[in-house]
Amino acid sequence: MRKGRSSIRNDAAFPLRKSTTKGAEDTTATTAGKLRDCASSGPETDAFTGDEGVAASKESSGRKRKILATAATTISRSKTSVSCVQDVESLTESILSPSGDHVSHSIFSATALSEPGAIASAVKHLRELDAKLRSVIDVHEGPQFKKCESAFRSLLRSIVCQQLASKVADTIYGRLVSMCGGEMGITPDSISRLPAAEMRSIGISERKASYLHDLARNFTSGVLSDSTINLMDDEALMSSLTAVKGIGVWTVHMFMIFALNKPDVLPVGDLGIKKGFQKLYNLKSLPTAAEMVELASCWRPYRSLGSWYMWRLMSTKAPIPKPQ
Repeated sequence: MRKGRSSIRNDAAFPLRKSTTKGAEDTTATTAGKLRDCASSGPETDAFTGDEGVAASKESSGRKRKILATAATTISRSKTSVSCVQDVESLTESILSPSGDHVSHSIFSATALSEPGAIASAVKHLRELDAKLRSVIDVHEGPQFKKCESAFRSLLRSIVCQQLASKVADTIYGRLVSMCGGEMGITPDSISRLPAAEMRSIGISERKASYLHDLARNFTSGVLSDSTINLMDDEALMSSLTAVKGIGVWTVHMFMIFALNKPDVLPVGDLGIKKGFQKLYNLKSLPTAAEMVELASCWRPYRSLGSWYMWRLMSTKAPIPKPQ
């Protein structure tokens, strides 16, 4: 936390870390109220940092106030305030940061697939609106999603494992974990200091080593952080992550679904999902991206789960049951 911002990060103002289910309603009211106070502050005194005379531009300040106001409204309406915003301190700091331009208020309307009840709601929606997909859902057990503990480690592992068989990828990543003294030792700083020659000694190619160093630089420089990644909308996230060497569109889509558990991602470039569409909808050829978007329009806002069922469909050789 940078100096000068501590006033907004005290436990009295944002007590989410200490909250319990029993005190959720009180926490909701307190948190929403504090966010509204920030949102209503004028530009003469920078209430976002607590520093006199360090006001942002009128446009930027207005944008940040709007985001905070949206957060306050959403939290006050939520029955599960703690899960709605897991870390208000990080949320606030991200909004205030120079990279806060990437933050979108749309994040507060999405429910991660790892949240309680999210899968049940998504399955209900998909079953009701797509009879063909319902026939697939009914013969497969639903998935369980778990949000990643570290965006950096998740992205790093994605790069390490690219174009490798699962067993080989797991072995090489395990060697890297050991080299760093355990998985918690894999940090932007430790990877920045790790010579490419040492990475090559455990099976990481020179090119991938350069990708890992670039990823680490993006985190150590503050261009990326777990907080901002969690708050970016899908478009900003795609743009920011594909700017990192070694990270492409497909990798970002997988990261969105399996690391962040975003509910409405459609990986239009994934071959398995393309084949799933072709099989489910009896298409003569693999669908284009535009065709996939059109066919999956009724899946919104749960296209991630619909995509997951496309993978399940292609993992079995059984014919598709006829819709009931």
